[in-house]
Order: sequence, then C-alpha cells, then structure tokens
Amino acid sequence: MKLNYLFFGLLLSAISLQAQFTFVDGNGTIYEDGDVYATNSVVFADSSLKYFITNPNAETIYLKAELVSATVDGSDGAICFGLCYTVIAVGQTYPFNGSIELLAGATTPDGNHIFHGGPNVDASLPADYVFRFYQTDMAGTTAIGPELSITYRYDPTLGLEEASLFEYAITSTVI
Repeated sequence: MKLNYLFFGLLLSAISLQAQFTFVDGNGTIYEDGDVYATNSVVFADSSLKYFITNPNAETIYLKAELVSATVDGSDGAICFGLCYTVIAVGQTYPFNGSIELLAGATTPDGNHIFHGGPNVDASLPADYVFRFYQTDMAGTTAIGPELSITYRYDPTLGLEEASLFEYAITSTVI
C-alpha cells in the first residue's frame, strides 16, 4: 500500500514539473526556456515581439512576468502583459499588482508584446532584456509553478547587407 502512495506521489511530482503553459510569437513560433528574439529595428511594427501564452491544462493558472536583467536602463523598453508598461525596470514584475488569469485551455488575447525603441532611443546601441514568465498563486504574490525565460535583443548590426573589408599588410620581421 505504501508503495502505491509513493508511486502516485512521484507521478504527481513528475506531472507538476512539466511545462504548464506555452509561449508563442505572432508567427506561431513556440519559444522554449532560454530562447532569444532578435531584431535590428527600433520601429514598433518591425521589431515588436508579439506573443501569446496558452494554458493547456484543465485548471485555471495565474501568470506574471519579471524583467530579470537588461543591458540598458529600460527607459526605451516596454512590455504589455495584460496592461502596457512603457518604462521597465530590472526586478519589476508585470502586472504590478495581481496576476494574469488564464482559464483552462485559453490563450491570452492579442496585444501582448515586448518592444525596444521610441523617439529618444539611441539606435546605435544594442540592448538585451531578459524576461521571466512564471506561474503564481491567484494573488500574484507567490511563484508556484514552472517558468520560462525569454531574451528580447535589439542589435543594430543584425542583417547588414555588406561587410567592410579591412586592408592590412603582413610583413616579416627578423628576430
């Protein structure tokens, strides 16, 4: 009998360690933990990472996002996750209060995105934002489930159409 309880407990633990939500961009690409979205544009229509999160479970889940790290100060970054936040900061969670409720089998509505740009952005400087999406309790105060980290990268050198050739000379030196 104890062996049955042990087996059932291990089975439940293994199921709870499985991914409990999926992160998909606007083109249908599924993102895994640690994936990077890269762009070389600061124009919203061209560079915004539009995303959807789906709950494949039979129960409602609650989600938050956190900006874990950034190579810039966040004044040119934005995230929409339920609500839109146009200035972001490392360590801040989104939404600020509570969490996003995602019913069983549901997908978040259109409008969620991550963006780097704006009228004052220095387009010559690269920028990385690492976001962590994770499950919480209903109040959004305690992380209780799996998480997924996504890096949004702005790199102005991506997609250069021509490469520069440096001229140099090699000379022999006698030692």
